[in-house]
Amino acid sequence: MVKKGGGVRTLLVADPHGDYSQILAHGPRAKRIIIAGDLEPPDDLRTILGPLADKTWYILGNHDAEKPEQLARLESMSERCLHRKVVRIGDLRVAGLNGVFNGKILNASGVDRIEDMEDLSVCIPTREAWLQKRRLGMEHVTAIFKEDLEAMAEMEADVLILHEAPECHPNGFQMLGDLARYMGVRLVLHGHHHEHYEGWIEGGIKVLGLGTPGGIDPATYLDEGLEWLEDVYPFPSG
Repeated sequence: MVKKGGGVRTLLVADPHGDYSQILAHGPRAKRIIIAGDLEPPDDLRTILGPLADKTWYILGNHDAEKPEQLARLESMSERCLHRKVVRIGDLRVAGLNGVFNGKILNASGVDRIEDMEDLSVCIPTREAWLQKRRLGMEHVTAIFKEDLEAMAEMEADVLILHEAPECHPNGFQMLGDLARYMGVRLVLHGHHHEHYEGWIEGGIKVLGLGTPGGIDPATYLDEGLEWLEDVYPFPSG
């Protein structure tokens, strides 16, 4: 929810689904912008964002690879994708993980632990292995692979940007909470479910779920799809 501005601000956004009006309206006030997936830009992303492009980071959501042209529209800003990276944003180390779990790639249930990946009935561990299976379509490029979780578990970060939700959400995944704990994360941001909420998971990790930009909370009249990072981090352990 967009609150009062002031100081150095980082705008958090999820699931614009091709509607950039709220990002373009609030983005000029921000020092940095982070988009948590399902961008679906109707044109080249850098062209849409204009002067906001060089201060924007993003991850991919499940809808961002449904058609080849969707990925093509992101190519001009491919270096700004946070997937399997840790970048310094202000004083914080921010990491990102693209996509969602897909049963054809990594058949994880909501309660499976990250240590149990080897025991799953379906596990295509790497993108290289996936590319060799020609029957799987391009939409699987935004699936979470075993190699992604293994690589990121070796990283350290303060904030983890996800599209998929961790275990505090009814449709979330324990593996993502495990990943956050391995990384020493204190705040997880996710989209995908179009719900604005705050929660906690084991390890004193705060979770922020975002709605879609332009969705107004009837109780507060604030935008459910936008938030300022500095309003939710730092915080006392919960």
